[in-house]
Amino acid sequence: MSMVPAGEPRWIIPVSRMNFDVVVVGGGSAGCAVAGAFGAGTRRSVCLIEAGPDYGRRGSGRWPREILNPRQRPRTHDWSYVAENVDGVVPEPRARIIGGCSAHNQCAIVRPSPEDCAGWGWEAAELVEVGREIERRVPTAPYADEDLAFWQRAFLEAAVAAGIRRVADVGDPAGPDGVAPFHANVREDVRWNAAFAFLDPVRGHPNVTVLSDTLVDRLEIEGRRAVTLSCLEGDRVLEITARLFVLCAGTYGSPAILLRSGVGPKRDLDALGIPVRVERAGVGLNLHDHPGVALEYEPSAAARALVAVELAERRLYQSQVLLRARSSSAGDRADVHVAPYQAPTESGDWQSHLLVFNWRRALAA
Repeated sequence: MSMVPAGEPRWIIPVSRMNFDVVVVGGGSAGCAVAGAFGAGTRRSVCLIEAGPDYGRRGSGRWPREILNPRQRPRTHDWSYVAENVDGVVPEPRARIIGGCSAHNQCAIVRPSPEDCAGWGWEAAELVEVGREIERRVPTAPYADEDLAFWQRAFLEAAVAAGIRRVADVGDPAGPDGVAPFHANVREDVRWNAAFAFLDPVRGHPNVTVLSDTLVDRLEIEGRRAVTLSCLEGDRVLEITARLFVLCAGTYGSPAILLRSGVGPKRDLDALGIPVRVERAGVGLNLHDHPGVALEYEPSAAARALVAVELAERRLYQSQVLLRARSSSAGDRADVHVAPYQAPTESGDWQSHLLVFNWRRALAA
């Protein structure tokens, strides 16, 4: 006898069960590196789960042009997050694709200082070999002056004229403060993302599985241990068990998954009707992502004409130059980045900005 009343819709959701040794949640910059490390030279079965699409190896011919183009940030493959600030509701771009934000961003490479590493609980000396391995896999080089877009070149020349030191490598934490074109992860005019660098070498290995277009909901926790991951792949529910789960779902995704799993502040979980599995007061709180201000400049007629020419000739880069400086409260370490940036408007026009970030003030907040 059916338990569904006559005339009521029948929802039949197929459930599939899978098991792995290691499950990595999120196929972005960190997730690709973690999956690549676990999948290389080991018999452990590894599963990488990504909510967005996977276009395969670098040479598959299936990667969209806007993802490969290092000059401009794509408007596709985005989570469409927004934030509320003094300017109202503003977009917070986050990539929904294998490679994550490394397939979406402005390709700037900036290395942390030893003091920053210590503040995060890391030993800088222990990260030296990690840094070398990253730079072996991810091609980086500074932009040449002749390759700078006009707004980038204008900022660089104005900074030097104002007395700012022109440095050899503005991303070198041991170097002096100053201004220069930054190192970029670009090879042969392609934005070289983390999937190319870390995931491609293990693609095809029998112990590595990539589940794309799969949205993670939550972890089932028994005692103090995560035992099952619930996901949605199209209209199919996946229940995945593993010996180890590694959460790499990003600034916004990881806290949301933890909260849905019952890991977080008790007051917030109680308000949402989520049983508390592990009480952690800091989950989902005190988020400071790219803190700073944007100074907007109205382009002159000549500047607008240059933008049109650079767009037509595929020479317009949204960002290529970085200035590292110290605020009045910085002490003996730089705490401010200033970057010239161009962004398209909804009307098709282009705006010129100076983005000013103070990351140490955010860390102390």
